[in-house]
Amino acid sequence: PLYLARIPAFEMIRDSITVVRGCPGGCAFCGLGLHQGKFIASRSQDSVLREIRRLAESATFRGTVTDLGGPTANMYGCANGTSDACRKCRRPSCLFPEICPRFRVEEKPALELLRSAQATPGVKHAFIQSGIRMDAALRQPAYLRELIRGHVSGHLKVAPEHLHPEVLRRMRKPGGETFVRFQEIFAQESRAAGKAQYLVPYFISSFPGCGDEQMQAVEEFLRRTNWNLQQVQDFIPLPMTPAAAMYVTGLDYETGKPIPVVRGAGARRRQQAAFRPGARRGRG
Repeated sequence: PLYLARIPAFEMIRDSITVVRGCPGGCAFCGLGLHQGKFIASRSQDSVLREIRRLAESATFRGTVTDLGGPTANMYGCANGTSDACRKCRRPSCLFPEICPRFRVEEKPALELLRSAQATPGVKHAFIQSGIRMDAALRQPAYLRELIRGHVSGHLKVAPEHLHPEVLRRMRKPGGETFVRFQEIFAQESRAAGKAQYLVPYFISSFPGCGDEQMQAVEEFLRRTNWNLQQVQDFIPLPMTPAAAMYVTGLDYETGKPIPVVRGAGARRRQQAAFRPGARRGRG
């Protein structure tokens, strides 16, 4: 309260609301599961709506709830960790390589929350800015339709991360066909709503096990679709993750076999070039 200047980081989240905690994805490079655990905790709808009403009464509110999210927005209302088997499970991901049979993918709670938030007096728009887990979203058709048609601010974040199957396995991410199918549904529903809106996919270069050959899978896709990426990352190892272990040892964390690891600045720049339209054309 004593800080008089504008705080950009606070401005970004001022009108957003956290509705879910915990991440069941177990991605090999991510610290969310370490910070929040893999078991999902969703706030009650009453609790969220009370916060929205308080937000709507604030002097700075302009009618837009910028986000109803958390680590992954469409995990709201889903459930894991509800059985003894879940609590004893040593599996790092509830979603990879396939969604666990004990993981309950629900869509009704998230669907009702979106509609109730939108109907709150003083709220003109209730958007989702947090990322969407695409493999789970494909099992939430009604929620996905509602989200795309009414709760996208123009751009929706997704994280395919890569498109080569072996790199995706090491990342613990679903296959590229999931991203393709999600794109198709997003385009169909956007057209049906009469809206021009876009996906913002997130990719990582220089991941352990990703050499120039593997990076070509992403490069060829971007060239073919003429996609100009907004969100990219050159891999940085996060301590205590399997990805960091692979980066340090040069070994696949499942098989123990040697894998290529990009370390030098030149090789890193070469992989980053796959993300830049001009550089892609220059590589032929």
